[in-house]
Amino acid sequence: MPIRKKINNRGITLVETMIGLAISALLVVILSYCLIIVLRLNEAQKTISALTTSTDRGIYRISSSIQQSSQILSSAVISGTTYTTSSTVLVLKIPTVDSLGQIISGSYDTVVYRRNPSDLSELQEITDAEAGSTRFDGTHIIARFVTNLLFRYNKSDYTSASVATIFLKTGATVREVLKESANQTTVSLRNL
Repeated sequence: MPIRKKINNRGITLVETMIGLAISALLVVILSYCLIIVLRLNEAQKTISALTTSTDRGIYRISSSIQQSSQILSSAVISGTTYTTSSTVLVLKIPTVDSLGQIISGSYDTVVYRRNPSDLSELQEITDAEAGSTRFDGTHIIARFVTNLLFRYNKSDYTSASVATIFLKTGATVREVLKESANQTTVSLRNL
């Protein structure tokens, strides 16, 4: 009698199929959760980057103007609106510069920095340029997401101050978490 080997030709059982599907489903859930975490981190990082860029741009623009300024004004009238220097508003008297980069003797531009009263998240630069100036008249938004803007001066009489400190903070909420960026710098006015 020949010896027969019993060959097991049985296929995959229903239980094995269900276990395989359960493991696959679990892996899909885990990978989906990981993807959501990565996307949220990316969204938070983009927001932080935008806040930092806005803060740095605002600080740079204001500090550059202060360095060019010959004086901090107590107030100025631009297009019928009076702007008064305070801890939240800065009014600068800046020598007018022509297209060749030369200072126009006896001519001054006025530049104001403040938060936009109708949208406090915007930092405004309001310019009243003299004829021949390379600066542009008008109101420009130089930073967004602003939550705090403060100016401090080395003298209580703003008009005799030679140094100003700028503090600018921006912030935004990402998935109910507040993200912030802040910067501060102290700048001296130009020596004339």
